[in-house]
Order: sequence, then C-alpha cells, then structure tokens
Amino acid sequence: MSELNPGEVAEVFLRDRLIARLPTGRESATKASVLADELGISTREVGALVADLVENDQWLIGSTCGGDHGAGYFLIADLADLEAGTAHIVARAKRSFVRVAALRRAARERFSEQEVLHLFSLEDVS
Repeated sequence: MSELNPGEVAEVFLRDRLIARLPTGRESATKASVLADELGISTREVGALVADLVENDQWLIGSTCGGDHGAGYFLIADLADLEAGTAHIVARAKRSFVRVAALRRAARERFSEQEVLHLFSLEDVS
C-alpha cells in the first residue's frame, strides 16, 4: 500500500473530524455553516465531503432543508431518518429528470435520434 501525501492525510483527518461531529438522527441535524466553522472550511467543502463519504464510502449521511427538524446533516439511524434525509434529493432528481425528458423530446425534433440518445445517456450513473 502506498503512503499518503500530506494533502491526502489532511483530507482523511478532516473527513474523520466531520464524521465524529455528525449527530445521529434527523432531530439533531447540524447546519453546514456550524460544521464549516468548526472544521475551518467552507459550507461548499462540507457538502463535497458529505457527498464523497456517501457516494464513495457508503456512509449513511442524511440532510434536511428545514421542516420540522431544521436544516443540516446527520447520521441516518432508521428508515424515518433515511426518508427525511433523502426527500429533497429525490425531489430534485425527479425535477431534473422531468427537465431532461422535455429537452430530449424537443431535441429529437431538431437532431437525429442517435445523437440525442447519446447525449442524454444515463449509463455512467450507478
């Protein structure tokens, strides 16, 4: 196994600090701005770290955009947390898919079917 460079070590340390700071359950969600202040990074970087932990390391980290429990990130503890922590992501994905479908329909009228299908392929999504 190869050794990590200093930048990689710093990122692993930052990821570990973020995980340790995340509360369990949606009722205790912590705002990105609070996490950013505590970690000394931007809210955008917090979001990127969370995305990486979820997408590449299979961490169950949910987020909320307000509602009953406020906005923030949290570790998912049960199915209710999973639903609450992904509802806004699913809604956004559905809206995006509706837009892509509309663009694809409109593009078929102007371009060839082959070109359109290639441009709107979702094969790379896993």
